[in-house]
Amino acid sequence: MSASKLMLTREMFTGRKFAEPDVPYPWLMACADAEPFDQPGSLVVPAPDSGDTAILEFRCPVGFQGVLLGHQHQYFGSGFIQGSGDLYWRISIDGNFPRSLGSMPFEMGSLERPRPLYAPIRFSESQVITYFIAVPLGSSVATGAGNYTIAALSGYLWPMESRRQG
Repeated sequence: MSASKLMLTREMFTGRKFAEPDVPYPWLMACADAEPFDQPGSLVVPAPDSGDTAILEFRCPVGFQGVLLGHQHQYFGSGFIQGSGDLYWRISIDGNFPRSLGSMPFEMGSLERPRPLYAPIRFSESQVITYFIAVPLGSSVATGAGNYTIAALSGYLWPMESRRQG
């Protein structure tokens, strides 16, 4: 098959449902059945050497699949130097860390403008996406009351039946 036939354009998707056989990739563009999500969370920064502490958890509803398109995390407190190794944020899907999201020592994005992912990350019904923060032993950041982190995940879900073809 030639590259021109594989190219997906916006016109192909306009007004179509994903049950149609010529639109087989709902994770590339949302369909009419898609439901956007924006899942925020916040947490008082835990003590050093507490391990991974969940800021938020998002479970994909039964009967749906989804795609993660963006994320953001920030620290509000004192003593944090970007990239110093004093804080790490991580995102897992059922305990597996997608490439480049398993160790993030820099703040990324904002609540107004999540950081887009370079490629959408798919997930399926009942899978749990967890946003963690870790404070290593010897960290110089302030922890406890008055020092907190926020995080958010954004993307969309679609009913699994929308993908059925045939």
